[in-house]
Amino acid sequence: MISRGTIVFVIFAIIVAAIIGLSQFVQNQPPMEITVAVNPMAEDWMRDVVADFNASETLVNGTTRVTVSITTESDIAVWGDNVRWSSTNHPDAWLPASSASVSYLNSNIPFRTLKSSTAQTPLVWGGFQSRVDIITSDGVLDWDTVAEAVQTSDGNWAALGGQSSWGFLKLAYARPANTEAGLAVLFSGAGYFADSTTLDRNQILDRDFNAWMDAIVASVPNFQSLGSNPAEAMASRGTSVAEIALLPEVLWLNSLDDLTKSDPIIFSYPATQFILDFPLTMWDDNNTSDETKLAVQAFADYVAGAGQNTVANFGLRPANSTVTSTDSLFADGVSFGIVLAPDYGQVVTAPDKNTTETLIERFG
Repeated sequence: MISRGTIVFVIFAIIVAAIIGLSQFVQNQPPMEITVAVNPMAEDWMRDVVADFNASETLVNGTTRVTVSITTESDIAVWGDNVRWSSTNHPDAWLPASSASVSYLNSNIPFRTLKSSTAQTPLVWGGFQSRVDIITSDGVLDWDTVAEAVQTSDGNWAALGGQSSWGFLKLAYARPANTEAGLAVLFSGAGYFADSTTLDRNQILDRDFNAWMDAIVASVPNFQSLGSNPAEAMASRGTSVAEIALLPEVLWLNSLDDLTKSDPIIFSYPATQFILDFPLTMWDDNNTSDETKLAVQAFADYVAGAGQNTVANFGLRPANSTVTSTDSLFADGVSFGIVLAPDYGQVVTAPDKNTTETLIERFG
């Protein structure tokens, strides 16, 4: 007669064998791959998150492993006139730089927001100290200081009190027609001039604003030479390419070491701010399978959870918490003006798509 203990042991062994067999079966099955298109400013962070997510061997439906692959795409390439995606050619998920970009999508680009923000980066003024000291008395840059400088003899440094060999003030920001980083600068400038956090078409067409902004745009020597990352260009070529710039904080932080090798850099946060918030969205139409939806949701939850632990390592701020002195990229920037918990002042809301397109047509 078989003892009860023997029966229990046999049942336990069968269960263990089944679990091991199921695990081996799952591991031997090809994983389900989803593609996530990412704004270039978040690419390094996302690649780090994806590596960890893929290593976690996340399952959907209990048996299907999920892996993620990354592509990069600028926001404006998605919602602009030359849309690259269609119902038969699109990523499964999209992480743009701004929630505004999601609101600008055409109806045939059906991305649905899963996480309203996964990271943040504000705009930051930066300038080489030798130049900043000439146009400010307190080392604080903002729209009024820069606008006054570029309007003084067209920004001639000799007229401003600097050296004649410097020529004219060279301002930098990313090109608005190509990048969300540049478009954010226009939102900030228009909001400052109108003293408003909401923008409309009348404000953009205002003659005084146009004259004011034209002078600022004219002080950018060459958008092509600046590229999509003017901080990188300034870090490699110094004052010869640009002397003062308004850029997303993440770009400054990731070039900080090279920026401070010669002429120190000084940072200031604009009083009229536009914050990039990096939402995570999913392509959701009638052809999107339930399994794909589960896979994208699993990745979105991972980004909003474990992914927040490393976001500051790549110069972005966590979506729902502040950085601290233990976040080395930010801590290293404190002596140059980076603030761990800045006061963002007036935060501009992105205008409707027609108004934004007018801004790009006029100043892009």
